[in-house]
Amino acid sequence: MPRRNSLVFMAVLLLFVLSALIVFPAEKGVLFGKGVRLGLDLQGGTRIVYKADLTSVEAGKEGEAIDGAISVLENRINPLGVTETSVRKLGADQILVEVPGRTLTDKEKETLGSVALLEFGELVTGNETFKWENSLGRWKPATAVINGVETELTSRYFNANTYLSRNSVTGAILLIFEWDKEGTQLSQEITGRLIDKPLGIFEGNTALLGENDQPIAPIVRAVITDRGQIEGLSLNEVTRLSKQLNAGRLPVPLLRTGDEKSVEPWLGVDFVAKSVRAGILGSGALRLFMIIYYRVS
Repeated sequence: MPRRNSLVFMAVLLLFVLSALIVFPAEKGVLFGKGVRLGLDLQGGTRIVYKADLTSVEAGKEGEAIDGAISVLENRINPLGVTETSVRKLGADQILVEVPGRTLTDKEKETLGSVALLEFGELVTGNETFKWENSLGRWKPATAVINGVETELTSRYFNANTYLSRNSVTGAILLIFEWDKEGTQLSQEITGRLIDKPLGIFEGNTALLGENDQPIAPIVRAVITDRGQIEGLSLNEVTRLSKQLNAGRLPVPLLRTGDEKSVEPWLGVDFVAKSVRAGILGSGALRLFMIIYYRVS
């Protein structure tokens, strides 16, 4: 009987040691290197509130639009490499984003909430109505008639597989994209009539700028069908666009409300340290009591 008790004791002790090695130290356990996951309140981070512009959403579908925006935001946050992020609805038209362990820059905050839509344009002639204006001239959306409907060429027709590449000759950084079926039809018709003419690329109300801060407007040399490339962007810009475009397009514009704050981890770190110390002392006291109660007596 004593031998059996000793074996049980050793088995329990071994399990205790293995469990301790998984979670200690708290930042990165000895086994598996994962440790304890800490939320925003314990390790600090960033808290942002976005307000959704629902003016263009069909009545009764506001909730669906908010849910879609939450899904896209989650996809955009994942590449940041953080855990325990929280994206949830706040009221009727607001979304709360909490990113633990990271202080986001203003650029990253804008990127998270941007619609992520690239639009393609062609130069206007005469007194035509224009949407954009830059150093290269005035531009209107590049359109084509598909199934009897005039449709604008935008990145909404990209497949979610854009990626970074390099020109094998010049070494220039490229953003490679593929059109879906409808995008292929649009691109084929539009580039077919713009041979030897520029095709402007815009993000929101401004032209997409290259590394030289000049608008990107490549000259169309051949009909573009199922795939294309954008050259002239910086490495950071290509990486940003690729992640955004692959994460999906926000169904509604999101505006930063100003309700933002960076949470410092000091309180959390102190809390974790005290919790670990209390756990060790409590565990030790319990074992001491059991030894005295069951052995000494």
